[in-house]
Amino acid sequence: MKTLDARNDETPWRPARALTHPAWWVALAVLAVNDHALKGSGLVPRLVTGKLSDAAGLFLAPALLATLVRARGRRTVIGCHVAVAVVFSALELSDALAAAWDAALVALGLPFQTWADPTDLLALPFLALGYRVLSPSMREVRDDKPRRPLRPVELAAAALGLLFCMATSVARLHQVRQTGPRNMILADVFVHVPPDESDMHVVIRRPKAPLDCEALLADPSRLRPETFDEKNSGAGLVWAGENQAIAPSERWGVEPEHRCEAAMIRAEKSATFSSAEMPWTYVLWETGKISMRPIPERPEKGEALPDGALVLREKKGAIELRPQGPVWIRRADGAR
Repeated sequence: MKTLDARNDETPWRPARALTHPAWWVALAVLAVNDHALKGSGLVPRLVTGKLSDAAGLFLAPALLATLVRARGRRTVIGCHVAVAVVFSALELSDALAAAWDAALVALGLPFQTWADPTDLLALPFLALGYRVLSPSMREVRDDKPRRPLRPVELAAAALGLLFCMATSVARLHQVRQTGPRNMILADVFVHVPPDESDMHVVIRRPKAPLDCEALLADPSRLRPETFDEKNSGAGLVWAGENQAIAPSERWGVEPEHRCEAAMIRAEKSATFSSAEMPWTYVLWETGKISMRPIPERPEKGEALPDGALVLREKKGAIELRPQGPVWIRRADGAR
């Protein structure tokens, strides 16, 4: 006589049915609202918004993965849950693995930024909860049509699930970090959002060709929108209280390759209900005066910012940029 588990192994499963379950849609809605409305709004503490995304993602991701790989049995579905748990845990426990993961995805054209944080493992029970809640619906299949195509609602759910899972992962600017007792990044000129501000979304364009530094340092107004690549070289969220380099590099403690560096940046509040923004702005600096060096990723309260800081602050419904040290800035009129 076959056990219940043996019968379950033989029964064809259809993971796509889980994508029509109300609980799966609730988790997707939580992920979307949390990442695109609550984060950076100041309405909910960052500790809560961070863990909320992890919980919602772990609840819905295994069913989405099982649908994408066309899992057909209980063991394969469980394998998808284990795979999500293993990858999630490895990335949260190892900075090296997180960096390797980022590098692999960047090579595929996906500019991810993964942050190792062991406390995120507290969300793992939601993966088991997702299996408990969603797996019964996966077993509700018709034996006469075990391989029918995905229904429109299942296709739509899979597409939205991928969209919002990707959107929550491409949230940060790429940075070069150093290991040690305190989180440090390598930067010369960097963006800083004060801790009493909301998180801000920053977009960066880099020069498309080597700069004529002698001419630009003599007359910075020579900078033009066409000097910069129209394809954004960096885009992501800068959290309140953080420093983020606008030109990440692993070269420090050596003679700079160029006499000057430049960028064109734009910023806006990440909260969906805020319209505050800063239009495209030129930034130019002499590398001999502001060198690449390790700086704190998150300054301590009252700690002075070093030269090279570009402080973003909302003022009268707009975002104002205030440079610290020998940095030249000007609005990039005509840039789009």
